[in-house]
Amino acid sequence: MSFHFTPYKVNLETVNHLLSIITTTMLTITVFVVSSIVSAYNSASSVGTPRILNLLLRDSSSQNAHSKFIGAFIYGVIATIGIKS
Repeated sequence: MSFHFTPYKVNLETVNHLLSIITTTMLTITVFVVSSIVSAYNSASSVGTPRILNLLLRDSSSQNAHSKFIGAFIYGVIATIGIKS
């Protein structure tokens, strides 16, 4: 049993286009998520108790998700700059 893998040859223009899509998408998602978080914080601070606001600020799963979105955006920007130089 032999397995031969021949990778596809992808040109630089295709990679640049894919990175552009990733960067644009991650920026859109990050802006949406941050605006939702700010809205939740404002709502919790005006209506809720200090305990609810503290729980929102310490939510590690949402912080982890936000950091992945921001990291993917930064990766896309740096990779695009690296390809163009």
